[in-house]
Amino acid sequence: MLDNLSLLAPLFTMMALGFVMGRTPICREGSGAAQALSIYVWWIAIPALLIKLIAGQPLPSGAEMQLVGTYYLVLYVIYALATMIVAPMIGVSKRGRAIFAYSCTFGNLGFIAIPVIKGVYGDEGLRILLMIISFHSMTLMTVSIVITELLSGKTEKPLQTFRDALLNTLKNPIVVGLAGSLLWAATGLGLNETITNIVDLPASSAAPVGLFAVGLSLSRVKLSGIALSALPAMSMKMALLPFGVYFTTYHIMDFPVLWVGVATLTAAMPTGALAYTLAAEYHCNEERAASTVVVSTALSSISLMLIISWL
Repeated sequence: MLDNLSLLAPLFTMMALGFVMGRTPICREGSGAAQALSIYVWWIAIPALLIKLIAGQPLPSGAEMQLVGTYYLVLYVIYALATMIVAPMIGVSKRGRAIFAYSCTFGNLGFIAIPVIKGVYGDEGLRILLMIISFHSMTLMTVSIVITELLSGKTEKPLQTFRDALLNTLKNPIVVGLAGSLLWAATGLGLNETITNIVDLPASSAAPVGLFAVGLSLSRVKLSGIALSALPAMSMKMALLPFGVYFTTYHIMDFPVLWVGVATLTAAMPTGALAYTLAAEYHCNEERAASTVVVSTALSSISLMLIISWL
């Protein structure tokens, strides 16, 4: 437990520093500091990690892709449960149910998971995480937008809505970075020393810059309601999802222990800030989404330490 505390303490300290700085006059409202840092992480640092850990290595094996598929099978079972059963039970409006399900399944993988997985499982674990992140960006937002548009009655052309959302997702730098890295890996050429040195610097900055950006972003989220509104989504995201992933990957699929650990810990990450962004864009469940993001992130300092110890 003390080892895990020493691993996580610097990560959450960096996040706390970002939060405190976001509350000071140095980073005034509207300064765009959090957005600028997030752009750097998504467009430069994480693609550099993809190049380093995927482009320079052999193509992912069939078993690795099977692990990713298993992770998303469990995730979408939870997503369907949240949309069709839990959301109506707690009074979420019809048009907000997909956004609620998004809060129950969308984790902060880019900013928090990278340093945690790197610290616990090293580059091998980080490679698995990056493949999970890529499909995270590719599928979850697209599905949620399409369902929300349909339930809102804003569109009479669902196929066009799906196409537009998918095309927008395919422009995501993580998706583009994965595709490029896989294509290069397929050539078998690897990376020479110069390219490796070039990508090393931004790749190593993904964790600290991302954590600081998370703190800055959370300092801008305004909570006007009771934090207990976060409990349903937070319970599904940080308890039910990791348990489902662990049980399926370990007891049913019998994947290697390291892979099971990476998938389970990835599933246990707190809800990402995009859940609040999506809720704000559609003007529904904003207070619940904001509470889920802030409270789950704060409590993850404890929950992740417990899960790492258990694993």
